[in-house]
Amino acid sequence: MADEIDEEAGWPGEDINQVVQDALTSILEPEPHWDEAKVPLLIDQICGKIMKELVDKKLNYKFIVTCMLIQKTDKPLMSSCSVNWENNSDGIENVIFPPLRSKESLNKTLQCNCTVMGVKF
Repeated sequence: MADEIDEEAGWPGEDINQVVQDALTSILEPEPHWDEAKVPLLIDQICGKIMKELVDKKLNYKFIVTCMLIQKTDKPLMSSCSVNWENNSDGIENVIFPPLRSKESLNKTLQCNCTVMGVKF
């Protein structure tokens, strides 16, 4: 299949990062402003779309997808993650949307921190 990832190459970080970027772009770019009432639905759509795309690739991984959607303010957000796994095959991808240095960002009022972890089985 054309969109399957080479499983012998180890953690397919670049491909997974692209799946996350595509999902975040398609779901969040149409949202021009922070709307607290939409946050639960947006988070559910983001996690669901990413998980579906990853499962469709039929990789030998168990995936965990997390998403944090926040309203942009002048206050920083700190986040941390700690894991214990096989570095050659398991991995983590963290994507911030819109990118931190993106001046062309259409969305100035919300930000998303999305993480995908994968453990090979």
